[in-house]
Amino acid sequence: MSGTPDNSHTPQGRPDFHHSDLYLLQHANGGLLRGTQKSAPLAWKRFGDYMLQAFRAPGPDPLTPPPDAWT
Repeated sequence: MSGTPDNSHTPQGRPDFHHSDLYLLQHANGGLLRGTQKSAPLAWKRFGDYMLQAFRAPGPDPLTPPPDAWT
């Protein structure tokens, strides 16, 4: 036992992920909540799962940079 944490099962994020992407996710999820509150009140859970998986997956092309106002 070396005392070093075992990170072999830790998912790696996209190399082009930016902390402002969480701001984007929060606002998109807020709009989804407002728009589906009565018709599909748990839709936000699927959206959140989908986005978290997308943040982990490597993309084939680089993303558009985040807006300067968010960086």
